[in-house]
Amino acid sequence: MKNLLYVGPSWAVRDFNSTDTQLTNSLQSTYTNIKKECNLKVTDLSEYGASNFDMLDKIKSHSGYDGIVWVYCEPIHDLELLNICSKQEFLTSPDFWNMRALANKHTLDEMNNLNIPIGLIGSHSDIFDCNHRNLTIIHDSWQLFLIDSINYDYVDVGRGFQGWGADVAHRWMAQYRINPSKEITDKITDTFFLWSLLIEKDLFWEVHPSRKGNELFSKKINKPLHLWIDKL
Repeated sequence: MKNLLYVGPSWAVRDFNSTDTQLTNSLQSTYTNIKKECNLKVTDLSEYGASNFDMLDKIKSHSGYDGIVWVYCEPIHDLELLNICSKQEFLTSPDFWNMRALANKHTLDEMNNLNIPIGLIGSHSDIFDCNHRNLTIIHDSWQLFLIDSINYDYVDVGRGFQGWGADVAHRWMAQYRINPSKEITDKITDTFFLWSLLIEKDLFWEVHPSRKGNELFSKKINKPLHLWIDKL
């Protein structure tokens, strides 16, 4: 049997539903996640609100594993850690998307440098600009999969679509009480609109996939995920 780590943010921890009152591990018997739905035998390091570099720190305290199932966190969490920009600069710059892309590049490079096979799952953030020897994309976008499942033409939004953690930037806007750029405001608005459509179809709750959203996506990735594990 392969010795695997399972890492990621809240999207990896559990589903979210309208009956939730708080984030709590006491609901383990009732919630689901990719690990459960795909019947993965893993050491679970996933954590509410985690960043990719939080996961890197956790991974470095473990040894003797054959691979990592990585539910990808939103890379802007680590902008300041990577000395790319401050949160305030990110919110006010028209160039915010390129700043995010740079954070993603550094993150994927560090993951690749672990020299351990990683199966990547796009979740809070899509997987993009990824061409690394140790990184295998199991699925690039949980968000887009759900949007496609309701047959919505997301191009109609006007600026295309790429799944990202818009809720993180929105939370920073409230925290710092500054005027954000029009560009980032548009991007957040577009994403929240699409998430609202998923909420209507019981595929999302607030800013996370629901039980149904977890079940459908896990069914989609189950075969390619296990094929990747079998080849380790």
